Amino acid sequence: WRTGARTREEPVPPKLMAPLPRSSSNNLLVGQNVFAFGNPFGLEHSMSRGIISGVARKMEGAGGRPINGVIQTDASINPGNSGGPLLDSDGNVIGVNTAILTGSGTFAGV
Repeated sequence: WRTGARTREEPVPPKLMAPLPRSSSNNLLVGQNVFAFGNPFGLEHSMSRGIISGVARKMEGAGGRPINGVIQTDASINPGNSGGPLLDSDGNVIGVNTAILTGSGTFAGV
């Protein structure tokens, strides 16, 4: 907690440090709410909300290697979100924020 210019750190209770539960992506539905967490552009503790736009997509990864089972979402995925969790509305991890597909090379795409 902070009081003026003073800062005091307290240990986090262990029950708040539990790993997030994982869920299968097999039962995801188009239109389902999702939440992307990360640190885009160096902004810590960021979250964006969106919906699932498509499931079981296939895209080309680095070096031309195919990536199967991709979840397409309209939640904002920007530099720094990569590696952060993609959660369903129950708080379960359903994926990992990985890539943006763009034809222009900018951060606008699907």
